[in-house]
Amino acid sequence: MGLDMYLFKVKREEVAYWRKANAIHAWFENNVADGNLENCKDYYVSKEDLIKLRDTCKEVINKSNLVYGMVKNGEQLTQAGWKQLYETGKVIEDPSVAQELLPTQSGFFFGGTDYNQYYINDLEETIEQINNILDTVDFEKYDIVYNAWW
Repeated sequence: MGLDMYLFKVKREEVAYWRKANAIHAWFENNVADGNLENCKDYYVSKEDLIKLRDTCKEVINKSNLVYGMVKNGEQLTQAGWKQLYETGKVIEDPSVAQELLPTQSGFFFGGTDYNQYYINDLEETIEQINNILDTVDFEKYDIVYNAWW
């Protein structure tokens, strides 16, 4: 169970899917739902919105230097309480641009909020999905809507 997010063409044909990419969810909440996104409600997304999100993802990636560090990889319940689990991975050296342009968002089952290789992977996947939408969807015939379930 977690934050599942979608973009659909009218008639509910899925054109993009994310899993726990809470920074992308926060972007949609702030840019297409005026800061008040409701669970399971559709929000119209324009072609210009998609281009803006794609370009923002590109800018964050271009200004984020990944360096080796410890990446949070879950939690484990011990007798003393919850213990954070870490593994060697890559983290954003200075996440200030990411925090400003595409901040993560915490929430029940929303996934991690760290600025690391998984965050960058979400942005790369977003760029790829948006490029596919821009290349294949006829915006004169179809509306795109954002919907999230949590």
